Amino acid sequence: MNGLKIKQLREQKNYTQDYVAEKLGVSQNAYSRLENGQIKLSVEKAEKLSMILEAPIWDIIGSESPNFHISQNQKVAYNFYEYQKETFELTIQVLKDEIAVLREEKKTLLSLVERLTLK
Repeated sequence: MNGLKIKQLREQKNYTQDYVAEKLGVSQNAYSRLENGQIKLSVEKAEKLSMILEAPIWDIIGSESPNFHISQNQKVAYNFYEYQKETFELTIQVLKDEIAVLREEKKTLLSLVERLTLK
């Protein structure tokens, strides 16, 4: 495991060791030992940590684990995930913008209806 890289990724997210340890399902002490390179994670925990830190698993695994090989399919899947994530984020923003426009149109229509009913 690349403890220093894991620490950098955690700090970039402004996460505490306690927070990441809780999400990962380990004690804060165990997580601290991970960042200090004293222990290694299982593949499952490494995958979970990559999701918590929103980082590629190869950043979590690091170059210190030559026995763990990221397949081309896993890289393609991760790239597809990133693409889908961006697409969904853009879609959400467009929908939020459309909702704002519709709210303004609703106000205008309600105002118009109110003026027409007062006549």
